Amino acid sequence: MIFWSLVFLGSLFLLIKSSDYFVDASLIIGNYLKIPQHIIGITLVALGTSLPELSSSIATVLKGSSEVVLSTVVGSNTSNILLILGITAIVSKKIDINLNELKRFLPFLILSVVWLIIACFDGVFGRFDALLAIALMVIFIATCMFKNNSDKEEKEYIATNTENIKKQILIFCASIAAIYFSAVYLIESLQNISALLGIGEDIIALSALALGTSLPELVVTINATRKAKHSVAIGNIVGSNIFNSFAITGIPALIQPLLVTQNVTQFSLPIMAVATLLFLLFIIDSKITRLEGFCLVTGYMVFICWLFFNFS
Repeated sequence: MIFWSLVFLGSLFLLIKSSDYFVDASLIIGNYLKIPQHIIGITLVALGTSLPELSSSIATVLKGSSEVVLSTVVGSNTSNILLILGITAIVSKKIDINLNELKRFLPFLILSVVWLIIACFDGVFGRFDALLAIALMVIFIATCMFKNNSDKEEKEYIATNTENIKKQILIFCASIAAIYFSAVYLIESLQNISALLGIGEDIIALSALALGTSLPELVVTINATRKAKHSVAIGNIVGSNIFNSFAITGIPALIQPLLVTQNVTQFSLPIMAVATLLFLLFIIDSKITRLEGFCLVTGYMVFICWLFFNFS
């Protein structure tokens, strides 16, 4: 227990530092490429912070535990909205949101939730579902990349030194690698600590594993908000949930069809849908307040307590 606790703390420290570098490098590279910050958040940052989910999902499928994948994805998406956004709003006091920037991507967020509910209804996420999910992912990325020229007023660029762009690319790649490896060991330490405490594998996936894979989103979102890059912070959460629902389920399912447990279909998926609805309601006034942040975190605490008391 002491060993894995030390691994947890060391991995968490590395995750925090590498995520800080990741946000800075992403913004500079995106600025150099003339990419608006909310697009950076929804694509580059979201993809980078979803690497732990992808790596853990592929690893669990190869180990023959395919039922863990959907539990991790649904748990991670729920954590992103209820816990990550909630904590960020509490720490930052308020998250400002530009609805004009998000309006083209929110339909994909809603579609990703509806898609998971439909695909998981029969208890199996098969290869056909995987192909469709990846196709939706490609459409989403294309929508992000082919930006309408009429959106020029939404663009916000930061100052950058083009002479240092090569250095920033190296930092970007190194920080992704650091996020990946720190998250892997963080997840492994969480799994071992949970196993030592005698908690079931499905419960671990919905709680500890999902939380572990969501930590990059937490650190990156808080760091981005602290740097007043709210578009990156919100884009990271929205993009990460879309990536999780389409790519993190689709890619492993190509290797092997994914089993879906009753915990997911009867409990976790409905909670994820409610969390997404709360997010949509809270951003109507173009901000998420500290009070709303407390509401989101409280909802996550209720979710975890209900999970452990009813399914452990």
